[in-house]
Amino acid sequence: MNAVDCTTPSTIRCMPTTRNNPDGANTAMLKDFLIVGAGSFVGGGLRMLVSRYVDSHVAAAVARASVPAAMGLPLGTLAVNSLGCFAIGFVAGLPAAGGMLPPQGRAFLTTGFCGGFTTFSTFISENTSMMRADNLTGMAAYIAASLMLGFMAFAAGHWAARMA
Repeated sequence: MNAVDCTTPSTIRCMPTTRNNPDGANTAMLKDFLIVGAGSFVGGGLRMLVSRYVDSHVAAAVARASVPAAMGLPLGTLAVNSLGCFAIGFVAGLPAAGGMLPPQGRAFLTTGFCGGFTTFSTFISENTSMMRADNLTGMAAYIAASLMLGFMAFAAGHWAARMA
């Protein structure tokens, strides 16, 4: 970025550059860090609530109904990851131009909220547990369901944003 001459009367708006103000870059980075961190805080907290609700209510209802697809699948994680795919698909479907969602809003929702809400590491851990318990059918079903639902949810979110 070129330095701006703030001394001439013709300068309408004088913005300090990182060359003139190295602390400006640090301030912007800190602001982005806090925006993403706040989104992650909200997403992670909501992940816990949604996952616990699904595991305690939905999984119990599925088990009572003797649905074979239950196979001990971690339905809470499947639900949050699918919902997160819908959310990030929706944000991706919003036009970048037009001011509908500023860059900080995108960072809050995608990297922050969706990053905190969804959980790849838990997905891997749960698959490893199923593998150790010799539940290979359940593991395969969980992987397939996660990928299919994730792609479908992303596409549905993207479509919903385009319709909005």
